[in-house]
Amino acid sequence: MSVKKEANGRRSVQVEVEVPGTPEQVWQAIATGPGVGAWFVPTEVDGRIGGTFTSHFGGGMDAVATITEWDAPHRFVKEDSWGPNGPTMATEWIVEARGGGTCMVRVVHSLFAETDDWDDQLTGVESGWPSFFSILRLYLEHFAGQPETLRYLNYVADKFDLRRDIQFRSRVKAAVYHEDNRSWGITLEDGSSLSARFLITAIGPLSTPTLPRQQAPLDAT
Repeated sequence: MSVKKEANGRRSVQVEVEVPGTPEQVWQAIATGPGVGAWFVPTEVDGRIGGTFTSHFGGGMDAVATITEWDAPHRFVKEDSWGPNGPTMATEWIVEARGGGTCMVRVVHSLFAETDDWDDQLTGVESGWPSFFSILRLYLEHFAGQPETLRYLNYVADKFDLRRDIQFRSRVKAAVYHEDNRSWGITLEDGSSLSARFLITAIGPLSTPTLPRQQAPLDAT
């Protein structure tokens, strides 16, 4: 890891990672609030030149940067200051499509300084990215972005004409299984009732792994 120094006083470090996904999918992960928050820290992004890029690191530590360049889904630049007496640091994000359905993500941090006083901070920022890039790669590999998921759900709903059988804004108050006719009696919060042969609760019990509660070890034979 080394700081690149130029004659005009510009000092910079660069890190990059190859990730799965299209430029649009990668852009959603690095340049939108929900995307960044899924693998980095809670973030709000006002995606435009002059907009803000706010990252919440906890404990009241918020980093607020101003977007100076915005070219979706390929490149954006944001600038923020390192303290009241610190230099302005520019952070450039670049997305380059590669073969095989992957993209190269490149991050360049740069600032202008006449001395080496800020070089340690630059190298510190550089050394922190590899671990977060590992999370970014896993996120893009296993979790599709919300826009793509929404497009797929709309496609399935239209293809199989499901919208006529979907009732939104309806909270289930109770569900009772009737053995005599093998059906479910479902009561909604507004007092109306439904009857169904099958009931899938879809409340997300598999979102957190749970091991069986037993004293003896499992017998695999």
